[in-house]
Amino acid sequence: MFSLDLNLRGALAAALTLTGCSGDFTLSATDSASGAGNTEDPASTSGTSGSTGTGGPGDESTGEVGTSTITGPASASDTATNGTTDTSTGADVCPGAWANLEDGTMICCEGSAAWPGVAETHLVTLTVTVDDEPFVSDNYDDGEIFLVDRKSGDRIALGSVQEGTLSAEAFAGVYDVVYEAPAFPKLLPRNSSAVLLEGLTVPTGDSPAVNIRVVDVNGEVSLDNKPPPMKGYDSGRIYFVDRETGARTFVGRTSEMVDGKFKSRLIPGKMYDVHYEAESVQTQLPINSDARIEADVAVNDDGSLSSPILKINTVPLEGDLLLADEVLAPGTYNRANIYIEDEYTHARTKVLDSSKGGFKGVRVIDNAAEYRVFYEVGETQGVAPSNEWARLDIKGILGEGPFTAAELKSAAGSLSIPLITIAGAVTVDMASLNPDPNNQGELLVVHGDDRAVIGAVQAGINARLVADSYGVFFRHDVSDGGLPVNTLAELLGVSIDADAPDLNLNIKTAALSGTFTVGGVTPPGSIYD
Repeated sequence: MFSLDLNLRGALAAALTLTGCSGDFTLSATDSASGAGNTEDPASTSGTSGSTGTGGPGDESTGEVGTSTITGPASASDTATNGTTDTSTGADVCPGAWANLEDGTMICCEGSAAWPGVAETHLVTLTVTVDDEPFVSDNYDDGEIFLVDRKSGDRIALGSVQEGTLSAEAFAGVYDVVYEAPAFPKLLPRNSSAVLLEGLTVPTGDSPAVNIRVVDVNGEVSLDNKPPPMKGYDSGRIYFVDRETGARTFVGRTSEMVDGKFKSRLIPGKMYDVHYEAESVQTQLPINSDARIEADVAVNDDGSLSSPILKINTVPLEGDLLLADEVLAPGTYNRANIYIEDEYTHARTKVLDSSKGGFKGVRVIDNAAEYRVFYEVGETQGVAPSNEWARLDIKGILGEGPFTAAELKSAAGSLSIPLITIAGAVTVDMASLNPDPNNQGELLVVHGDDRAVIGAVQAGINARLVADSYGVFFRHDVSDGGLPVNTLAELLGVSIDADAPDLNLNIKTAALSGTFTVGGVTPPGSIYD
């Protein structure tokens, strides 16, 4: 028996801090954009302007336009400069609504009153030029300028590059001035996001001048010391990743580079990492979904790169997938996948699907990349191990990782995964359960990020696993009282680290009962309150 009372005031305060003010506050946003995915709330917005989101500048490689997410203030309607209309409804607006304070709390409204305090806003004005000149172009070649709060990441849209003089209200703080490219720039730099001015303190006593520099970059990519093939079905994308912001800027496809040459327009004086992403891979291009091929590449004032040739070096993977020294034959109802995870980018790439055989024609990036190796079950009828994400670069399987590309090649040539087999019965409070559609649950094993279903309460346990040590867990699918309602509960004192052909598990249960009150009062028996 237990008694639980909710302190409504404390719970409500916590909820308001997390969710943003009024308990009955609702927000709706309607966008109808004619621009390239960037929106702004002008300074003349009725009420206090809320935070403005922006879609990415779009991916030139696909032609996709970015999407935008707009959060306007409550009870406000404002029209963005590119034809987007944001409409928000909800609680009444008060001065400084929705701002984050220094202690991380939020200014909230009750009627027209703000609590716990009202933060004063300040007008920020700055001028923008491109290569020291006012920028004039068509509407499709016009980047956006933002203030980005260095502490919270909050973004304030100042306006477009062509406007020249930009203004917006902002709370006191320290901001970076950030440029974001349009979808398909002709004259402006292609940088998807770049810091133009760091550490602008608001309020400021002057009107800063910000100049966007742009240079034509001429670069070259090689694949294993040769120009990459100009084949649409064997192609990858090259990105410059801003070391400061992490923003990714697409500069070209390998299949469109004549003799490996590419051109782009970028902001000079910045440091970039160069990344490769597989697009459509056959036999020559590496399969990596995201890998760094060059680090700390500078774009010089004359458009040259500190690394004149961006080198993609690869190694091939060859070999079969063996389970307990036996080949997992393709074309069965037992299928497995092998993934590599880049230690630097954390990108995961499937390098083997057993339904298609072993490692055949797969190439991975060498350079300075290091990899973790994982097993994932595709489907199983008792032959393929049930693990959803088992790490293989560990002692007792492939050896301690991460692996270089050369070490990965060696491991792929002799990839044999040791297994353990478990079987047994399951009881609940020492009693067996008959098949019952209203009381069903599963048994799982867990190790780190890996899980595997090993059986069901009524059917018992029967599974193969990648050899490792595991904790055992229960989760219910449905219960009308015959099973505990836990969604993932560990069976304490039970572990598996070797073959267990006679594994018998007992699930102990306990019944709970008690009272539930709110503010010391029994809540009404109504679904509407």
